[in-house]
Formats: sequence, structure tokens, C-alpha cells
Amino acid sequence: MARFLLNLFRKVKNEKVLDKGRDCYDNGQLLDYQIEESGNKNDIIFEMKGRVNGTGEVYTPEIKFTRNEIIDFHCDCVYFDLNKSICKHIVALAFEGNNFIEELEETEETEIIEYFKKKEVEKNRIFLEIELWIVNKNEINKSNLNIDITLLAYGKKYKLNSKISEFLANYEENTMKFGMKYTYDPRRDYFSGWEKEFIDYLKELHEFYTFNTSNSAFSIDRILERKKSAERIFSILEKNEKLNIKEENLEKFIKINLNYYKEKINITIPDFVKYVSIGYSYIGYRDIIDTKIYKVSSKKLEEFREFEKIMKLREWNIGLKEEYIEDIINKISKFSKITLDKKLKEKIYEPELIEIGIFIDLYRREGIILNIKKLFDGKEKKDIEKIIIGNEDVDKKDIFEILGEYNFIENEGGYILYNPEEVYSFIKEDIPKLSEKYKILYSKDFKIKKYETVNYRVSTKITDLLEISFEVDGITNEEVYEVLKAIKEKKKYYILKNGEMLLLEENKNMEELSQLLAESDAKKNEILSGTIKREKSYGYFLASFLEKMSNIKLTDDLENIYEKIIQCKEKSNDLTINHNFPMLREYQKIGVQWLLFLRKLGMGGILADDMGLGKTLQIISYLSAIKEKKGLKLIIVPKTLMYNWRNEFKKFAPNLNVSIVEGKAPVRKEIVDSSEPGDVLISTYGFLVKDEELYKDISIDTLVIDEAQNIKNFLSRTADSVKKIKADIRIALTGTPIENNTLELWSIFDFVFPGYLGKHTKFLKKYSENLKELKEMIAPFILRRLKSEVLGELPDKIETDIIVELGDEEKKLYLAYLEKYKKEIHEKNNSLEIFMYITRLRQLCNHPKLFLEDYNGESSKLEALLELLEECKSGGHRVLLFSQFTEMLDIIKKNIPKNMTYLYLDGKTKSEHRMELVERFNSGEGDIFIISLKAGGSGLNLTGADTVIHFDPWWNSSVENQATDRAYRMGQTKNVNVFKMIAKGTIEEKINIIKDEKEKLVREVLDEKEESLTVMTKKDILELLNVK
Repeated sequence: MARFLLNLFRKVKNEKVLDKGRDCYDNGQLLDYQIEESGNKNDIIFEMKGRVNGTGEVYTPEIKFTRNEIIDFHCDCVYFDLNKSICKHIVALAFEGNNFIEELEETEETEIIEYFKKKEVEKNRIFLEIELWIVNKNEINKSNLNIDITLLAYGKKYKLNSKISEFLANYEENTMKFGMKYTYDPRRDYFSGWEKEFIDYLKELHEFYTFNTSNSAFSIDRILERKKSAERIFSILEKNEKLNIKEENLEKFIKINLNYYKEKINITIPDFVKYVSIGYSYIGYRDIIDTKIYKVSSKKLEEFREFEKIMKLREWNIGLKEEYIEDIINKISKFSKITLDKKLKEKIYEPELIEIGIFIDLYRREGIILNIKKLFDGKEKKDIEKIIIGNEDVDKKDIFEILGEYNFIENEGGYILYNPEEVYSFIKEDIPKLSEKYKILYSKDFKIKKYETVNYRVSTKITDLLEISFEVDGITNEEVYEVLKAIKEKKKYYILKNGEMLLLEENKNMEELSQLLAESDAKKNEILSGTIKREKSYGYFLASFLEKMSNIKLTDDLENIYEKIIQCKEKSNDLTINHNFPMLREYQKIGVQWLLFLRKLGMGGILADDMGLGKTLQIISYLSAIKEKKGLKLIIVPKTLMYNWRNEFKKFAPNLNVSIVEGKAPVRKEIVDSSEPGDVLISTYGFLVKDEELYKDISIDTLVIDEAQNIKNFLSRTADSVKKIKADIRIALTGTPIENNTLELWSIFDFVFPGYLGKHTKFLKKYSENLKELKEMIAPFILRRLKSEVLGELPDKIETDIIVELGDEEKKLYLAYLEKYKKEIHEKNNSLEIFMYITRLRQLCNHPKLFLEDYNGESSKLEALLELLEECKSGGHRVLLFSQFTEMLDIIKKNIPKNMTYLYLDGKTKSEHRMELVERFNSGEGDIFIISLKAGGSGLNLTGADTVIHFDPWWNSSVENQATDRAYRMGQTKNVNVFKMIAKGTIEEKINIIKDEKEKLVREVLDEKEESLTVMTKKDILELLNVK
């Protein structure tokens, strides 16, 4: 029985109507009916209308239904009119609809079974064999090309020429019999490669001919008569290796005899019957053994065709007067080999080499003049008295294309160029190009002209400063600055005061020196003095560049320093780090080793590891490894991470004296002023902007900024404040060193190495199109590892608590309600009310607006979430975001940044739509999947995400882990980061601390089970709420 009929039965209000409808149908009262279908293939709607014989009247019931349910119904009987419910006539019609559906499904089932039972026909490749013949059809002046086509199938050969039209008509559609043993079957037999392309093209031509004329009009001969189709046929046959069609010069085959007889030049082609021109660029040639096809110049072949027409006018033997001999030779030498008799050889000069010569001479003081002439075995035509064979035009196109790029002036057959810069460019760039194809000849005066190059020497020395000394050969100190300025301005030459031209563009050494001066931002007086002085550490920064310079002597301190820093980034070999920090993973040990090596050089760096790889732990280990008590260690972090850092120090470096710089301005000042050398201070970007003066006169050994993308806008107040802080060592931490453009990376580098990459305008100009050079320059000083690179070292799941401090207004609200609820709990035993109090406090942690509708203040937790989502987006991570409160999810959706997309699922989402959302997310749609914990915390496979955020974690670990396991499950190829957002100083933090020890207690409070709460004492609940 069809599902829709069952659905209809459930909607019948009176069971007697069903019985009467069944009787009506069984008694044949349904006279006739019609069914129409609508909707798409996957959701067909049937509309059925019938006529049912009643008592003295015929009624017209109508139903609209799918396979699963009845959608609508109507009847014109009195019962339906009065009750507006299903009548017996509708039931009778529905039974017939049931029959229709059952027959339809039976037909579909048969089709399905036949599909699976159907056996695939075994495929068989068939082949073609092509033979070519040049034949004379009893015509002296005409040869034809024949193409014999043979079909090879199952080891047998079948001639196709006589059956070609029949075969092409059946090809790919019908069977065709070839003798007793073989029948072509398109379902089984197939062509491949050139054979398929060949037959497909013949099929196309066959359809054209039979459509426009008749089947008898089609033939291979007719195809070859048309140049276009013949050209296409042989371009396909070129792929048939057995035919061996090769490119060749037409002159190799075409031989023309010239004889001098009775004062006339007789022209004959001894083997004209051996040639057949094919298409635009093929020629058939019959030698002693067989016929061969060659591909030749289409231009020459067309000229030969015209010559053939003329020769046919005199039956292949033409005689012309001697006065036309030069015209004859010039014409036919373009496409043929000429054979001369003895008398003509005395009048003819046949050069072995014909080429174009370009004669170059000086013109006045700075210009040049060019003359272009044809050379025959190196001689000009005026120097040869005989008639020259092969005196056809030689291609000069490349010459005039190049001359057209300059302001050459034509004068009496020569070409003059005045402009000195254009003369330089032409000599250095284009004469070498022309010499590849043409012969270049220089006058004596031109050869005397000097085009000199210059060289340099550089040495380095390191004391307390880096000192770079250089000198330029053969140039006075007064002119060296101008020469280097010309190099910097990318000028191609420089004319010295003595008139000599220095070629600058191709001088690699001088370019290197110019680059060095640019990198070190050398001033004019430094260039004139030949000495540049910079900070000692700047030499290490320039090391990769200095090592590549050709004429340089490096001080020992700089020798191989670039490689040493790079090696520090690749392998951990510091046994002290291994011993003192056993909790570090291998890649983290490398990070600490690299930072400590840079510290020895007086430098910091950028630690740009991917999110979740433990940058915080590496910095804590680095600071712990520093033994000398020299200056403060100041760490600047986003507000949301301040307590995370303190907790990590307590866990991994309890020996260090760590203070958080917070509170009102006087309190912060007291914290900073009372700090001792070696102490660690943790502050925020917001406080730092206000506290610039506090750090102005304080000795800071190491300044670390976390989430360094906060200073990516170098024009921001935050970036300005951070860069004003003086520190011996500067370190930046970021998982996203570049989010939008390289200028963001420059801003971070400008913090770590102030001025080393120059001003931002210079940086953009130099590196915007030269990222490879930038990467090489900064490589030693930036360390970035992706999760995929250190995958083998990482745990499968990385869990992190995000401790969020509530704002002042949020704290006041929370503490007020906390005191209120503590008093009420003392007076009440109702567990549901107690649970309501706990829920209210948790809602206050998320966003006070969840139950205070008139609240218009901030939510620190929401702000921290948006920062975390931005970091995930820039790192290419996709997120599952869980919350127990759908109202909170609505607030989150309204605040999602515009550059992010999301999908949403809660308890109202229909089951079929749930799976569609899952498939869309796993296929790559959406940056974030926002999910209600109850609705999506189990039963979903969401391995498209590699990050899970619990906005208000469920304190029952099994429920929380179930939600996490939507991403962390079989099929997940990436490591999964799990973030739990916890409001500092609230019930959330208290529960998180006691979670492992009192998990049972937490479940009793938060699982909403009244019977569980009864086993808890008031003392237990007050302990949970007694948050300092």
C-alpha cells in the first residue's frame, strides 16, 4: 500500500467513510480518471481527478498527493460540502491512485533490477590501414592521389573504399556486415587516436555531402579536390606514424631544367607526373618504390601550383627569349632546384650562401648610421658580374621591427640614429639579437669608440659598530656619487667628464654596490668618504646580501652567519635546552634554540608558528633560559590573553617573578616602579597606549608582543606606542604575519628591527614585485612552522582555555546577582530554582542581555570570541562554534564579521536539512558552523572543521567531548584545536578549576536533574558559588 494512502487514512475523521469508499471502489463506481504530474524529478506531485457514480448522480472528486502524503482533496458531493473532510468518493479515487503508485514503483523496480542484471558488452578496438598511391589515369598531364582505406578487426582486413558511404552512415549507430565472419557493432567496436579523428571527420563530410546533394556525391576523390578538406585529412594522417609524413623543403623534390637552345631558354620539368599537390601545404611524391607525403611551405606550394598552370599551357615545355633569363631564374628558384646546361652555367652565378649584412658606422660624434645590403657568399651584388641564382628577397622583417622601436631617420638608403641613450640601447640590446640572424659589419671608426665598464671593492669590520668600506676603480671621488646615483636611477650609461661612456646596466658588480648602498640607506657624505657605519646587529641582518657580493672581504664575525642562523632553525642540537625543558616538543626546542642564538647576536625575531603550536610556551622557556638579571622582560598581549599568560608562567616557570600590570593608573605605575631587573611584566595593548611614560626611563631587556597583527597598521596609535618602547631585544609572536599585504609584515619587522627594512615607501617600491628577495632577506629572522609540517610531533587534539576578564559593568552586575542568589539559596531547598540561579549567572558570563533586555553594554566574552574567529580565519582554519543558549547564538550571528560566512543549526532545524548543512560544510562552504549544543552535540560528522570553540562549555566532560568529537573523529586529517571560553572570577572559572576533582558534583548541579541535586548539600553549592 502506498504511503500517501496511509496518510489519507489517518486524516479520515469517520471510519465508516473508509469502508464506504472501499465498497464504492470495489463495486466499480469509479467510472474514469486522469492523472497529471508536476514538480521536479525528486519531488513529483500527482494531481488526480475522477468521476464516481453515486445515487442518481455522478460526483467529481479530486486529490493532490505525493508518494508519501496527501496534500489536498476536494469533492462536489453534499457530505464534503457540509463537513469539509474526506468523503467516500475521495477514498475511492485514492484507492485507484494507490494502484497507480504501486504500478509506477513496480516499473521502477523492474528498471533497477534490469540495470544491475545488464552485462557490459566487452569492448574491442578496431584499426585502420592507409595506403597512398600516385596514379596516372590515362592522362599525360595529370596525376591523382588515391587513398586506400582498410579496416582491421579480429585479425582480418576488410576494404572500406567501396563501402565507405555505407559505413559512415552506420558508424556509431548501426551494425554493418563485412562478409560471413565479421559484423561491425558500434556498441562493441571502437576506434582510437588518429583513426577515430580520421573517421569522425569523414563522417562529418559525409553528412555534409548527403544533406546538400546525394549519397552518391560523396567520395574520397571529391574530398581531396577541395584544398580545405584535403588539408584537414592530411593533418590527421600526419599522426599516423606508419605514413611517416615529414616536413621538407619543396626544392628537394621539384627539379626544373633550363637549357639554352636556338637563342632561347627552354624550361622543362622531367618528372612532373610524379608530383601531386595536396591541400595548402602537402605534396605527394612518387619515387621508385612507393608514394611519400611531405609537408612543405604553403607559400612555395602555391607558387609551384601557379607555375604548373603556366607549364600546362605549353604541355610542360616552354621556351622564352634569353633576355628573360634573370626573371625566369628569380621566379622558379623560389620553389625548385634548377639544373643548368653548360652554356647557361657560364652566364650564371650560384652562391652557396645568401644573407643580409648590416653595415654600422659612426655618424658625427654620438650617432650611428646603418646600411642594409644583401650578401652573396659575403659579396655585394655590385661586385658580381654574372646573373645570380637565388637572388630572391631575404626576410628583413625582424630588422625593421627593431628599427621601428627607435627614432631612426631614413636618409639615402641608410638609417641614422642620433640620440645617445637610444644608441646605447640599440648597441647593447638589439645588435646581439640581430647578429643571431644577420651578419653585422662595423666600420673602423665605430670599433675605436670606447664603451668602458667599472668595478669596485668592499671590506667589512665589526667592533662596537659595523663598518663597510668601499672604493670604485678608475673614478675620482668627485664623480663616484654621480655614477652610483645613475646606477640607482637605473640609467643605462654615464658619460664621464672626459667624454667616455660607462656602461652601467650590464655591470653586475656595480649593481651589487648600488644595492648595498640602498640597503644600508647610505648618505651622500658616506658615499663620498667611502665608509658606512651602522649598528653591529645590522651586519647580521645584511649577512645574506653581503655574502653574495663578488668583491668583498668579510670580517670573521660575519662569515657564514646567515647559514648558522638558518641551521639553528632546522635542527635542535643544544643539550642544555633538552635537559632544562623536557616538556618541549622537538620543533619547540628548535624555536627556543633559535631565539637564544639571535640573543647572542643582540637581536630578536618573529616567531610566526601556526595557531596551537605553543608560541607562549617557547617564549616562557626562552625567558627561563636567560640567566643574567638585566632589565625587565615586558610582554604585551591582547586583553583576553593576559591571564592565560600568567597561568602558563605559573605552570611552566614558577621560579620567575611574574606580575600583571592592571588596575587604575596609580596601581599600574606602582607595579612597574616596584619591579626588579629580571622580573616579567604582562600588560595589554590598551594599557600600553596609556602607560607609554611609565616605561620611558626603565631598562627593558626583552620586549615581547603577542598577537603582533595588532600592530599591522603602522599608522595606528597602538603600533606607534609599541614601537616607542626602548628595549635591547624585541620579539614578535603571530600566527598570521601577513593577512592582507606585505606592508603588515613590514610593520611587525619595523618593531623587531627598527629601520632595517627602510621606510614603508621604500619597502613597497623594492619588494612589492620581488617577494623572493624579501623572503631571502628576512628568512633568518622569522620562524614559521605549520601544523602540517610538524604533524608527526603534535598531539591529535590540542585543548586551550581562553580566560576572559569581564568588563567593569559586567563585573558589577555579576557580583550583585551572585550575592542575591547566595542569600536566596540559604533560604530555599527547591533544586529547580537553584538551577535557575546557576543558569542566570552563566548567562551573565556570556552576555548580560540574555536575561536583561535593557542591557546595552559590552560583552567581554563576545569580544574575545570575535578576536579568536579573526585569527582562525586568517590562519585558514574552519570552526565549529557551540553554545547551550540559542539566544546567545542569535547575538553571535548578528556580530559575525562581514568577511566571514557561517552555517547555522539548532533544535528547530529539520532532520533532512541537518544533513544538507553537514554536507555543505564538509564540502567547504562556510568559515564557521554555529551549532546549538543540544541539537548538534552528537550524531554529526563535521570533519571539515579543525577548530572547536565552546562558548559556554558544558561541564559534563562526556557531553562536551561528544560535541568536540563532531570534528575530532575518523576521517579527520588535520589536528583539532579545542578552545573553551571561561569568564575570569566567575562560576565558570571555579567549575573549571574543580572540574577534575568534583566532576560528579558539577554534573549534579548542571545536568538539570532534580533528583541529583537533592544529594548535594547547601555547603557544596555555596562553595561552588563562592568565587573570589
